[in-house]
Amino acid sequence: MQSYLQEEFHRGFMDALAAESLAVEAEYPVYEVLPYKVRVLPEKDMVTIDDRICRNLRPGVLAGRLKKSIDRLNAASFDIQRFLQSLAAAYDTEMARQIAKTKIDAYEQEVLLKDVYNTLTPLPRQRRDYPAQLFAFDLHRVLKSGWMNAPDGRRLWLGNVRNNRQALVVLDAQAQPQRFGVIKFYREG
Repeated sequence: MQSYLQEEFHRGFMDALAAESLAVEAEYPVYEVLPYKVRVLPEKDMVTIDDRICRNLRPGVLAGRLKKSIDRLNAASFDIQRFLQSLAAAYDTEMARQIAKTKIDAYEQEVLLKDVYNTLTPLPRQRRDYPAQLFAFDLHRVLKSGWMNAPDGRRLWLGNVRNNRQALVVLDAQAQPQRFGVIKFYREG
């Protein structure tokens, strides 16, 4: 089993993901099939999806399971306006922290996306219930909808960051992986 997971699993898994039309970021032994993180642990003879052990190690079965889960997430109701309102409030909180820390009053500045996520999920249990990958998936749903204005009229903007450790992988409106690291809400005009 260990040699299979080390030598043959990757090729079969990549083919199975392509057959299911699933985008994948990263490579063996850690894959990001957004919003899920798949880890291959050959020394333990197992594969995990978001830290849940998968008993069936056949690539086609794993890809099918991921596809069903993603389809279920896409079918679930999602209130874009409510999400944008919460996102804008977390952004405002982070902006207030930056202003208090730097003593520079600068509005509509970029804030790290991970800081906004941490504001939305201050407790460890909340982070377990709403991991960063699901947050990135919700951002994808916003981008896919094209609805970028918060209820207060400000427009959402996501940008890249130089340090990839600070970035979240988010599928854009065309379902292509993008690394976003900063967020800003601004008034147009």
